[in-house]
Amino acid sequence: MQCSAQPNNVSGDEQNKTETISRVSKADMSKPIDFDIPIDRYQGPKTVPMPEGCSKKSVLPLKVLCSCVISERGAKELDLSFLSEIINDKNCPEYN
Repeated sequence: MQCSAQPNNVSGDEQNKTETISRVSKADMSKPIDFDIPIDRYQGPKTVPMPEGCSKKSVLPLKVLCSCVISERGAKELDLSFLSEIINDKNCPEYN
């Protein structure tokens, strides 16, 4: 699929002039281009107000908090043992 702005592989007179992009002359390149782009500044609030349902704070049950601490501690121990095996054992597999 060819873009209509690119010329075909046809040479000379067979090529249609409307299919190519015309070059800009040096005289036209030296003229400044004035763009009249309107810029609107945002005048709204800087922070979005929090919905009422999200502002209520609650504490998780003790059982959930304890299980999170235990699982984090186990993950840290596994990571440390894996790193020590990599350093000490030359035949330890590494995963990337």
